[in-house]
Amino acid sequence: MNPKRRSWCRISAYATYDLAGDSLIMQEMMNAGLSTAEIDAVVFRCHERNWPSGIDEFNERYPRLKEFKKYKAFEVANWGDKVLLAIPSAVNKRMPAGTRPAVDIYMVYTKNSVEVSKKAKKQKKVKRRKPRRR
Repeated sequence: MNPKRRSWCRISAYATYDLAGDSLIMQEMMNAGLSTAEIDAVVFRCHERNWPSGIDEFNERYPRLKEFKKYKAFEVANWGDKVLLAIPSAVNKRMPAGTRPAVDIYMVYTKNSVEVSKKAKKQKKVKRRKPRRR
């Protein structure tokens, strides 16, 4: 797993992407150390029908696309031209009703629509201490 926080273009999501039918991502998740039970949960929670009630159908999701950029998401894996993002419920508690996940959800996006946010880039920098002189 890549712990970098991501932001993304809100229109490039695959709402009904069949992870179970994609051998590349299944292998990538196994290589990342996910157990079979964890992979099954990711596959299940990646489909729009298992997302929060305000975004589980296109007609409800479309007017809220601007809110998608407010999600705090983390990259689980990437393959080909796609990236799998985890959207943890614990760090998205302040999302508006209808978009707030009760459990972690997952979304597949095109890779070129996802980038590391400026805030995450700043957090990534580590200050180096000067060695002490004796």
